[in-house]
Amino acid sequence: VSENEKPYLTVDNEDVLKTGMVIALDVKTIGSKDEIIHSVDVYELTEDGNRKLSDFRDWSQMYQYDCNYDDMGNCLYRKTQRSYSYGKMQNDSLVERTYDREGRETGYSSKVWREDAWIGVRKYSLVYDDYGNVAENCIYMWNESQVDWIPEIRTSRSYDSEGRLVSDASYYWSDGAWVG
Repeated sequence: VSENEKPYLTVDNEDVLKTGMVIALDVKTIGSKDEIIHSVDVYELTEDGNRKLSDFRDWSQMYQYDCNYDDMGNCLYRKTQRSYSYGKMQNDSLVERTYDREGRETGYSSKVWREDAWIGVRKYSLVYDDYGNVAENCIYMWNESQVDWIPEIRTSRSYDSEGRLVSDASYYWSDGAWVG
């Protein structure tokens, strides 16, 4: 779970925390060199308060993010650099995104840095219907031997005029064709 995926808590969240729940307290702050200092502590809520299950204390691996945004405020790419054992910042990961004229995300790719080049990991493409619903989602995996993105899974959905899901079909890529 991340701050970009539900479930997460915000100031205006109405969910009530209860005994037995496990929460991760994810704190990020900016250091003196504009580095992001990040800590995650995990707690179980108990009848007596809380019990700390784990924490993150290794500050030797500092992160730095470099983001580029379009005129609509959409993140086009985010490059992460990491410092190992308080050393020089090195490339770590890269996320690139594309958007349509309405600002809806149409593509997403993630890459990792290996030696001296960005290597693909996973890529998504999204197609929307006339009502703004995701009509198709394709997932691709990077194939190092072919040096190309290879289709993996495709999901096609259709909706009625009220936005209710009418059909949902998934396919996988096999021997050069979609199989469902």
